[in-house]
Amino acid sequence: MQKVPEKHWSEINKIFNKFSIFVAKMKQNFGDLNKVWKATYTVITIQQKTSVAAYTTEFQQAAAYLENWSDKSLIEHYYQELKDKVKNKLIIYKNSKNLNMLINLAIKIDNHLFKCWYQANTLQQINQQHTVRRWKKPWSAE
Repeated sequence: MQKVPEKHWSEINKIFNKFSIFVAKMKQNFGDLNKVWKATYTVITIQQKTSVAAYTTEFQQAAAYLENWSDKSLIEHYYQELKDKVKNKLIIYKNSKNLNMLINLAIKIDNHLFKCWYQANTLQQINQQHTVRRWKKPWSAE
């Protein structure tokens, strides 16, 4: 086993004396080497499939690694893959100044659309139940 030169002891002590520095060095040496490439791929290919909140979470996790991207680029990619029903409501806000403003508006719109859908389906189910009961044959057993 070789002896460690004196000039490296201060660096070694700094790494092993503070856990957060140790973890950072481990990630630096053994972490994901392609995290920026993966984040770029995710931002370019991700699509809203469920709620805007779920889409936003995945988008922002990837965008956090893209420090060199402009807000305008992130806005364009975020907006492009929203569902059409959300984009249609966002049309008056097309020129959003920053990504956070666009995200907040998209989530509010998606929540509102879900609330409208839920209320409409609930009322439809109630109406169907009343219609079935009202028109049931009097001689049939319930």
